[in-house]
Amino acid sequence: MVHDVHAHIDLYYDRKRVISYIERENINTIAMTNLPEIYKKYQEEHFFSKYIRFALGFHPELVLQYYSQIDCFLKLLPDAKYIGEIGLDFSREKTLQDKNTQIKIFNEIIKNCKQYTDKKILNIHSRNAAIEVIEIINCYHGKIIMHWFSGKFSEINNVIKNGYFFSVNNQMVDSRHGRDLIGQIPINKLLIESDAPFTKMSKFNYNIESLNYVYKQIATIKKLDYDIVKRQLDKNFYSLVDL
Repeated sequence: MVHDVHAHIDLYYDRKRVISYIERENINTIAMTNLPEIYKKYQEEHFFSKYIRFALGFHPELVLQYYSQIDCFLKLLPDAKYIGEIGLDFSREKTLQDKNTQIKIFNEIIKNCKQYTDKKILNIHSRNAAIEVIEIINCYHGKIIMHWFSGKFSEINNVIKNGYFFSVNNQMVDSRHGRDLIGQIPINKLLIESDAPFTKMSKFNYNIESLNYVYKQIATIKKLDYDIVKRQLDKNFYSLVDL
């Protein structure tokens, strides 16, 4: 049994085949959504799925265009255990209006999540915005997963101190910066993600091999036996979701 805490399975054209594959291979999956309306649709369709948990999301790159969906997000929030993908994305092409809107929406989401600290698991996007993300989530004392973290070493140290989890994918373990960051993260705070279909090994096909590859590479980076790493990372997942 393996886990995947960050996958966009709704973005595959053959979504039903991917869902069947996940169920057949016993992949404990947290499926991100990018908009509240999408979460509502798939949560209702797959409510009784054994291995797939859909997360209520509002992707930072979409908040300016779909600003009005914050009302839908807040309406769905009380009953959603998994929240994601949320956060900030300050890629170079982003305008000041876009950044300010992202900050406003993200602050609103975190403020409302604070009412359910013990009941929510947040999956956070922080591309080129680690400092701003950390400042906003510092007030939240529940469970947080930092998805595909790519910040500086000084930034990751602050995140580690706060006890957050980090989800790691195949492109992270194949990059020098990613491997260096993983080397700094305590093994009891590491989780596996595919970020499918946005990584090279998941772009055209969702497969368990890409997840097993990440387990193996983390073992190499940590200089530990594969079985030890596998057990610890799966234990991290079970602790996270209270299994």
